Amino acid sequence: MVSMPVKYFGTLLNAVSSPLRSFRPALVNAKARCIHTSSVWEKESVSGDQKSTQDVTVTTAKDTSIAETTSETAPTDSPHPMDVFFEPKDNWDKLDIVVGRPWAKEDLRLKSNSDLHKLWYVLLKERNMLLTMREIFKFNIIPGPERLYKVEESMKNLEDVVRERNKAYFELETGESGERKCKYELTRIGLWRMHKMEQHTIPKRLNKKWLEKYPQYIEDDKVDEFLTLYKEKLLNKKKRNKVRDRMIVESLFRRFPNVDKQLLQETYPELDIEEISKSEKASSPTVQ
Repeated sequence: MVSMPVKYFGTLLNAVSSPLRSFRPALVNAKARCIHTSSVWEKESVSGDQKSTQDVTVTTAKDTSIAETTSETAPTDSPHPMDVFFEPKDNWDKLDIVVGRPWAKEDLRLKSNSDLHKLWYVLLKERNMLLTMREIFKFNIIPGPERLYKVEESMKNLEDVVRERNKAYFELETGESGERKCKYELTRIGLWRMHKMEQHTIPKRLNKKWLEKYPQYIEDDKVDEFLTLYKEKLLNKKKRNKVRDRMIVESLFRRFPNVDKQLLQETYPELDIEEISKSEKASSPTVQ
């Protein structure tokens, strides 16, 4: 006889082809199992004498009636543990589901650590349920698709709030942030990257897997040529941005001669605002 979890996943596979079709309730599954067992016992009893056949049919009828009466109360008293991965069937035929906004950091900062711990598991269960429903509605639009994004944003905000508290605690207790230490190191092509430090049982020079994943910088003519061209590209990009910012400041002076120069200097620290204000392009055109 097939166990209940396998039976439930069988109905899940059938529901993928037609998402809006509801699953068979537990009462129907229980009745089907009872009818299946009774038919098996009856077939086996046909080869025996007539008396044994009558006894078996009577007992199976009693077992079926008992199973039917118990199965009617089973779904209400003890729901199936897999139901938490599926949305209530009342929402399956809805075109849209109205939900609120995600949890903001300002709201989460007012919660205690135990409340944040409980809320994390609530959001985790909700995300698992939505991912399951998205897989079922693979070829259709799931009702309320924005719910998954809101749950993920809430979980990200919760992680940020917990990290803020851990950082504040470690700074008070130890004077350090408690975050994993990072350092800059050269890659194989000579570019700097930030690497989060980890603990390894094997030294770096003997760890072949680590060296394959993070190859070290090697002095080579091709690498030097690449670095020269790359630095030239960055310098040209910086010059273009500076020219663009200068044109923006000049247009502001032409339109607004009394613009706040100090604010412009803070907005564009790489430019000399005083020198630009005295230039001809920054002066307002004369009226003919």
